[in-house]
Amino acid sequence: MEIPQFDRKRAKTEHLALTTLGNDAQVHIASFLGAKGIACLGQTCGHFGMGHVSTDGQMMSLVEELAGQVVDGSASDYEKSVLVGGRKVKKLRQLELMRSPLYFEQLIGRADGIRYTHPEDKSKITLQSAQNLDYATAISNHEMRAGRHHVTFHMTEVEGRFNDIECGVVRPIKDWDNKGLQDFDPMCFSMNQHKYRKLLLADKTNEWGDDLHCCSYYSLEGKCYFANWNDEDKDEGDEWEGDEWEGMEPARLVDNLSVGLLLDLDAGTLSVFKDGMNLGVMKEGLTGSYCWYVLYYFSVYSRKCSVNIKRGMPTGR
Repeated sequence: MEIPQFDRKRAKTEHLALTTLGNDAQVHIASFLGAKGIACLGQTCGHFGMGHVSTDGQMMSLVEELAGQVVDGSASDYEKSVLVGGRKVKKLRQLELMRSPLYFEQLIGRADGIRYTHPEDKSKITLQSAQNLDYATAISNHEMRAGRHHVTFHMTEVEGRFNDIECGVVRPIKDWDNKGLQDFDPMCFSMNQHKYRKLLLADKTNEWGDDLHCCSYYSLEGKCYFANWNDEDKDEGDEWEGDEWEGMEPARLVDNLSVGLLLDLDAGTLSVFKDGMNLGVMKEGLTGSYCWYVLYYFSVYSRKCSVNIKRGMPTGR
């Protein structure tokens, strides 16, 4: 009896090439890759990185067209209003950041004075008095360059009296948490802080806009402080007591205090909210890119404070 012979060779597997899929399928897959994945796709596959005439008649790579279609197809009207033009992949990255939680990316000061309350949650920090420590600063991760942005700083675990805190916006500065600074005030008004101004300006980009580099709400008195790092205001030094503004109110630092800020880069204004109540526009003339920040002052009366940062949805005008 003849025994049948079986072919031991495996059948060749046909791999599905992404380039053979239709446009809708490619966009659907790209939505799962994210900005970084799409950028890598363009670097590893010539078909996606190579320039061609897009659907709107412009010359661009397929990667750029895919990123643009993901943004156009998934972003809300509000999200589109805060995205800045330029490369589509970069715009998609901005969208991803807008959808991710806010957190404090840089903690500037001594480790015994400022730290994350829980190492796995960078949206909440604890500030605690330490010997020979004047202040500590925390700067958020999100860079705002267009549209309207709202944030709430929620204070808890407040101990001591006459606690002073500032909440505001500052130009995007990089790696200041790695400079080993014991004390840092982004205003740089005090004489021992003037030396930092040139270093701060070294981080300047074309996206900074005009010379209003830092602006904040001072909770103890409710006044507005702002700075131009180009040294035009350095002579004011420690004598300046801030500007008063219509609607100004102090915000005594107690448990469950909420300070909200609305940065409107369309109108160039910064407004203040105290426990949800709109106090009004504190400062005008803001242009370019900013990040949120918090500055805590230490004194013989202050002991401890925790601050949580949370993004909100801007409402009204």
